[in-house]
Amino acid sequence: MSKQEIMYSHVEDWLASGLTQSKYCESVGIKLATFSYWVVKFKGETEQEGSSN
Repeated sequence: MSKQEIMYSHVEDWLASGLTQSKYCESVGIKLATFSYWVVKFKGETEQEGSSN
C-alpha cells in the first residue's frame, strides 16, 4: 500500500468514526498536522471527482 492509500484509509475511518481529528490522531498515533494535510488532499480529490461526473 502506498502512503496515500494508507492515509486515505485513515481519513475514511476518521469520517466514519465521528471523532474529532485530534481524538482520532491520538487513538492511532498520527501527528495532527500530517493528518490534516491528508484530509485536505482527500477532500480536494473527492470534490474533483464529483464535479467531473
